[in-house]
Amino acid sequence: MNTKPSEIFWSIIDWCQNAKQKGEIPFWIIFAIAVYLPFEEFILRWTPAPAIILLFLRFLHELVLYFLWVRVFYKRLIRGDRLIKSSIELAFICFVFWAIILLIIHQASIFSGLDNLRTLIRYFAVYYVIVDLKLSKNQINLLLRTILVLGLIQGYLVTIQYFAPPSFNNLFIPQEVNLEAGGIAIQKSSEVSSGSLKTGAVNGTFANTANTSAFLIICFVVLMVSGFQNNNLFLSKNLFNFLIMYFAFFVTYKRIALLFSMVIPVIILFFIEKDFGQVK
Repeated sequence: MNTKPSEIFWSIIDWCQNAKQKGEIPFWIIFAIAVYLPFEEFILRWTPAPAIILLFLRFLHELVLYFLWVRVFYKRLIRGDRLIKSSIELAFICFVFWAIILLIIHQASIFSGLDNLRTLIRYFAVYYVIVDLKLSKNQINLLLRTILVLGLIQGYLVTIQYFAPPSFNNLFIPQEVNLEAGGIAIQKSSEVSSGSLKTGAVNGTFANTANTSAFLIICFVVLMVSGFQNNNLFLSKNLFNFLIMYFAFFVTYKRIALLFSMVIPVIILFFIEKDFGQVK
């Protein structure tokens, strides 16, 4: 049975209205960003658009994320809540101000300095938004399962890249961005294009191996927690996935990531056994 485009369109409209009534729009925005980010470089690599458009697309998800972040503060002001509720939030804000002061004192480039802080600020914005959303159990499970699947896709891709010929790996080289506006040069390049990628290392769909290994660590934690919280059958069925993830850590040539992957199971097992002992 063929579905008409108009039916698909109105189904999407109905779904959006239903999500809006339930207050789920922010969650689905975060969900979409979580799915998009691991493949951002690959998607933009094959997007036929001018450099200025590609640069805008790189910052679009961040602008949406910052909008949701400001929305959290606005809701706190309306409710009369404190803007800073925890010591973690206070410590982060102090760190950002201290970093900016150091940039000014040392007369470093404010633009490049803030660009280096972007990743930290971005993840902290995610923290604020997710805490404010008060996700349901089903939403949390959906988000974790999706992250796990994305991590396995990345792990298998990294493994394939390691053994694949250069012609295959060239498909994933991120596109360079070189712009100059108002005397400010904006450059965005990957480890491959800059020649800083270690010989034999691979980086999946990310611009550098640091981001690849960081994402793999997050997914590996989800995989380990799922394994320990279920049963030994889960671990045995996913043994090959565990081996793939470990191999992916190895071929990114990030020793700290490989070390974390060996320590994480011990830490998770310790806390799970501790909780089990308390319940028992």
